[in-house]
Amino acid sequence: MTGHTNNRHWKQVKDESGIKVYQAPVSGSDYDEYKLETVIDATLSALVAINSDAPYMHHWMDSMESNLQVSGDEQRYVTHTKTKVPWPAKNRDAVVETWIEQHPQTLQVTMTFHSRDNIVPVSKDYERVNLVKGVWVFTPQAHGRTHVVYQNHAEAGGKIPGWIANMFGVDVPLKSVKNMIKELKKDRYRGAKKAFIQEP
Repeated sequence: MTGHTNNRHWKQVKDESGIKVYQAPVSGSDYDEYKLETVIDATLSALVAINSDAPYMHHWMDSMESNLQVSGDEQRYVTHTKTKVPWPAKNRDAVVETWIEQHPQTLQVTMTFHSRDNIVPVSKDYERVNLVKGVWVFTPQAHGRTHVVYQNHAEAGGKIPGWIANMFGVDVPLKSVKNMIKELKKDRYRGAKKAFIQEP
C-alpha cells in the first residue's frame, strides 16, 4: 500500500455485494479519502487491462464523461479525464499520470496515480481538479481470484463544499467497482494478456 495512506483512520461506511467501502479524513483537506476492498474472479492482466483501457473507461467508471491517453506507454502514461457532476456545478476535468509496477516475488500489482500540471490546457467549460492521488492494488489469491484495493483522494475544486462531496462521494467509487466487475466478465477483458504482467 502506498505510504501516504497507511496512517489513515478508516471508518467502514458500506458493505455491498462483497465490496467494503471505507472513508477517512485527510489532514488539511475538506475532502475525505476513500478505500474499497473486494475479491474478484479475474486475472492480474485483466484488471490491469480494464484500468488502462483509457478511452473505454467511461463505459464503467461512474460519472466519467471521457478519458483519453495523451502521452506515455503501457506501463507509464498520462490521461485527460472529464467527469460529469450534478447541475448547477461545472463539470470537472483532471490530468493524471499512472504507473504500473509488479513485485517480483509476491506478484502484487500496483497502479499508482497522481495529478499532473501544465500538460493539457485548462478549458473554461470545466473546473480543473488539481489534486488527485491514489492507487489500485491487485494481490493474487488462490483459484484465480484477486484481492483488489482501490484508494483515491481528490480535491473537487470550485464551489462544492467538502461536507456535500463527502456525503455523496462514496457512491461513485462503489458504483464504479460494481460496474468494473460486470465488465470483466465480457470478452474484451476475460482473456486479456499483458506482456509485462506475470500471472501466478
